[in-house]
Amino acid sequence: MSNGMLAGITIAATLLHLLALAAALFPVRRVAPLLIANIGFAGLAAMLLGTQAITAAGAPDLQIAAAAGVEFAILIVAWLGLRGGSAARGLSILAFVAHLLVSLAATIFALTFHMTRLI
Repeated sequence: MSNGMLAGITIAATLLHLLALAAALFPVRRVAPLLIANIGFAGLAAMLLGTQAITAAGAPDLQIAAAAGVEFAILIVAWLGLRGGSAARGLSILAFVAHLLVSLAATIFALTFHMTRLI
């Protein structure tokens, strides 16, 4: 992966989060756009991390497996929030904010530092 690809992916993720936030706040406050964004981002992250949980040696990488598990939990909570659970909606909003902050941090990192080799 090149620096340009990393910067493009992080910028796109940040813009999609900001778009979902704007859709949730204007013109009427709604939670559904945040929950749908959580389902999309958490599902994608869980799939990508899940495929990386087993190392080349065949041993499980527990940190990556734990991150995949957290993203899967966020996916389930967002789905429950769409089905009407008020506690799930609150947790999902917190997860959305965490995803947004991570996207912003990754974008700043990608635009500030240039790697010579990205895998």
